[in-house]
Amino acid sequence: MEISGRRIWQVAAGDSERNYAKLCLEWDVILNGRSGWGLSCKLADLERFCEEVKEGDLVVLRVGTAEVYWVGEVVGGYIWHEESATLTAGTCST
Repeated sequence: MEISGRRIWQVAAGDSERNYAKLCLEWDVILNGRSGWGLSCKLADLERFCEEVKEGDLVVLRVGTAEVYWVGEVVGGYIWHEESATLTAGTCST
């Protein structure tokens, strides 16, 4: 896989107690939640991802700090699914 000149995003799919990797892979989505983070930091991360992710970027899906589940290529832009939005989570589809 050629990576030069491509943006690489690292996305967490939970931790050892909350593993959402299977869900992300099954539905072909990236999930972004806000609990457990300083709100302003996480919102800045979400805003940057949603505004800057583009087709051809690479995504590394990990769980915790030691397990990488998947590496893939973005095939579309950011999509907000209002019906999935709550105060603690939303979904981005790639």
